[in-house]
Amino acid sequence: MLNVARIRLCRLERRWSQDVLGKMIGQDQAYISRLERGAFDTVTVAILEKLADAFGVSMDWLCGRKEDARV
Repeated sequence: MLNVARIRLCRLERRWSQDVLGKMIGQDQAYISRLERGAFDTVTVAILEKLADAFGVSMDWLCGRKEDARV
C-alpha cells in the first residue's frame, strides 16, 4: 500500500505545489490532493513509478516496504 505521508513529505521538502507534482506525473492538482489524503485504495504501477522517479526514491520506500529511500 502506498505511504501517502511519504508522498506529501517529499513534495513539501522540495517545495513543490500539488499542481507542479501533478504536471510532473501527468495528473492534475486534484489527483495529487486525493492521493495525499489517502482517497485511493490503490494506484497503478505507472503512477508509482512516476512518483518515485520525480522524487528520486525507490518505489519500495514509497510503499513503506523499506526504510531506506535510496533507489
